[in-house]
Amino acid sequence: MQDKMTSLITKIKLDASTEAYTFHDEEVCPTYINFFFGKNGAGKSSIADAFRHPECLEWKTGISPANYSVLIYDKTFVSQNFADYGNLKGVFTLSQENVEARQKAEAAAQERTQVAQDGKKAAEARDKKHGELAPLLENFRNVCWEGAREYRKDYDQTKKKSRERFTDEVLSGDYSPVDHNDTAIKELYDVAFDPDARRYDLFKSSSEISSSYDLSGLSLLAEAITSSGGTEFARFMKVLNASEWVRRGHDAYVHKADGKCPFCQQKLPRRF
Repeated sequence: MQDKMTSLITKIKLDASTEAYTFHDEEVCPTYINFFFGKNGAGKSSIADAFRHPECLEWKTGISPANYSVLIYDKTFVSQNFADYGNLKGVFTLSQENVEARQKAEAAAQERTQVAQDGKKAAEARDKKHGELAPLLENFRNVCWEGAREYRKDYDQTKKKSRERFTDEVLSGDYSPVDHNDTAIKELYDVAFDPDARRYDLFKSSSEISSSYDLSGLSLLAEAITSSGGTEFARFMKVLNASEWVRRGHDAYVHKADGKCPFCQQKLPRRF
């Protein structure tokens, strides 16, 4: 009988693979065409998987494995490259990239479904809490409104004239509890809501005044701010009998000031 033609791969080693094969320390010397039969667990998949591991293959002398592509069509290849398209029988995607994309899409769809379910549960929990809050808020409004009855009578011009607005102001968090004197509060209220009160505009700085203005007629602005015996300040100091205190301060500090005012550090006049 004529010998079978050997393939470029002369030997398959089943003990060198990373898989837990059915057989170990076994070698297969393949030909160009090979058929392997056996029941489940006999080792058919182990032989196919060995082609994925270069260390399991022994090539014919002089042959460079880099010049060849080892192609494997087995259960692993099918699971990685073929995928059913939803529930449509006979319709599937082809190639590992498509399968991975399909798997990612299915995972994203499942995640979206889960997020939608979580969102629905959260909305139901929120609505339940709102339902529990409504009677509590209504009771709180009643307690606040009745508790402030006397104050609302005394300060009836204030802005919170409805139960809801008053409660919203209390719950706003913009205020902290502070003890007040009732008499002082009443005085402030009478001033703030006095019907005969006048409203005065705020003073403006010169830069805020658009029209021109003339201060030349105001003689007071031309007077120097000095101290002399005829001023109101001098008369005030005499009434307090403080002239001697001022003189002693002058005598004690002027010769130590190095020609400057000890308070404002401006240069003193020679006749000071």
